[in-house]
Amino acid sequence: MEDAPATKKRFQGPRCKDSTPKEGNEDGVDHISRLPNNILGEIISLLPTMDCARTKCLSSKWSDLWLSGPLNFDYCDLKDPHDDKDLVSIISSIFNAHPGPARRFCIPAHYLCTNIDNVVTWLESPTLNGLQELEFHITEVDFTLSLYPPPPASIFRFSSTLRIVSFGGCRLPDIMVNQLQFPNLQQLTLFDAIISEETLHAMLESCPKLEILLMKHNEGFRYVRINSRSLKSIGVHTDSFRQGPTIEELIIENAPILERLISFERYSRLHISVISAPKLETLGCIFENNDKTMLTLGSTTFLGIRSVDMRAMVPMHTVKVLSVFPLSLCLDDVLNFIRCFPCLEKLYIQLSCAQGHTNQWPRKHRNLIKSLDLCLKTIVMINYRGAAEQSEFVTFFVENARMLESMRFVVPSCFYHDKNWIRSQNRQLKLDKSSSRCVSFTFTENQFHHNMIHVLRASDLSAADPFHCNC
Repeated sequence: MEDAPATKKRFQGPRCKDSTPKEGNEDGVDHISRLPNNILGEIISLLPTMDCARTKCLSSKWSDLWLSGPLNFDYCDLKDPHDDKDLVSIISSIFNAHPGPARRFCIPAHYLCTNIDNVVTWLESPTLNGLQELEFHITEVDFTLSLYPPPPASIFRFSSTLRIVSFGGCRLPDIMVNQLQFPNLQQLTLFDAIISEETLHAMLESCPKLEILLMKHNEGFRYVRINSRSLKSIGVHTDSFRQGPTIEELIIENAPILERLISFERYSRLHISVISAPKLETLGCIFENNDKTMLTLGSTTFLGIRSVDMRAMVPMHTVKVLSVFPLSLCLDDVLNFIRCFPCLEKLYIQLSCAQGHTNQWPRKHRNLIKSLDLCLKTIVMINYRGAAEQSEFVTFFVENARMLESMRFVVPSCFYHDKNWIRSQNRQLKLDKSSSRCVSFTFTENQFHHNMIHVLRASDLSAADPFHCNC
């Protein structure tokens, strides 16, 4: 018998006294509503914005509960209004109704240009006293935007209470930031923002508890030096479309608890240098770039996944998750590269359409197979199309990675829906001859056209494996 479709559970209001008890609630009592109002208010404040307001309809007892908890406002939770005027009206009505304090306040970044008077009014409202999360949200970079306004100075009245901040589509003037302290800030996102190098470093130094730093499509600085005892995750994404200076070098001088270091841009000329990060576990993406050095790990320097001098290589035993994006798939390069990470457990390979290598591994690597102890447990091949160089590459790991537990092929839609192609790949890759007895092979549809990293906000970098996607 087929399982019943899963449904999302929402808060249940008080039950009528004469209602029939259901399984799991034999006494018919609404235990949730018996909680103290201050606890219920906290629970409700964790719901999406519209769901918070809907709890008023559950019963007379719940009618004002959402007002007793912290305000959690995120315009992304609202149904799309017909125009900005409707959304502005909705935000203002919520501020008029809710007394505060506030936990989260998220509005569109373009309001800094189009509705600055309203933004100032909201930010100065007592409702936002004690604000913990502030975000000027931007979904994508607007390269046609000629005006990057500074945010209202009133946002910095929250500097002592903010834990999460995202600046999008704005300019952060030196005089506004340099004298401030952010003693409780844990997550910082700079997305399509303009900020000088001096101001950026001053801001980072003022955040003694910062755990996650995400920088995407910014302008105004070329070099970033990281010296932080609190940072656990760093994500950086630059581009070549900016008129002003963009980041060219990221130096991790001292980050004793850094666990994740992620670079996003395939065609970036960014040079990343890691001097001291003794707990680094997740690294990527490592892109091929023939024009400029991409990565230096201690004394080992790489051009993409190709090491300049393997004799100077110092193994990084801490790295367990690695993502690479080679221009063409070469087994020699990949095997040499993963030698630098002897404890590697997960390998993500983003495949390009370029071809040309013939990975005839059986003859050339006969002795290497005996000496190389492959500890890989998971391999994910993204944009796999079954080309000869790809299938030969995969076959090597199928027949030699004895600890392999999972191999996932993320394929274009046209291949994923072709059952005959899937069956032919199972035969061609010799999946039934795997050296690992407990390995699983799966084919999934690629729903992303160009980016293998599913990081939209700084909080996404808190995942142990930011490259993993269940879609």
